[in-house]
Amino acid sequence: MTSDAELVERTREGDMSAFEEIVRRYQAQVYGLAWHLTGSFTDAQDIAQEVFIAAAAGMPVTAILANPTAIDEAIARAYADEPPPG
Repeated sequence: MTSDAELVERTREGDMSAFEEIVRRYQAQVYGLAWHLTGSFTDAQDIAQEVFIAAAAGMPVTAILANPTAIDEAIARAYADEPPPG
């Protein structure tokens, strides 16, 4: 199995199949966490997309998940036009 670090490096080099593998590995976990935090299907999709955009920019998905600030920033962007529930 290819390591996450190698996939990120290959993504930086423009290998979209490497990026697709990152998404396949982590999409359920990222979406599940986002849905748990927001309770919203649509917002969770938006947040998950933001996470993978960050991953495409070279930040390992595991680092994003381990860093609540990254998730908070993604939530803030998702709610830029409306306040979060609660």
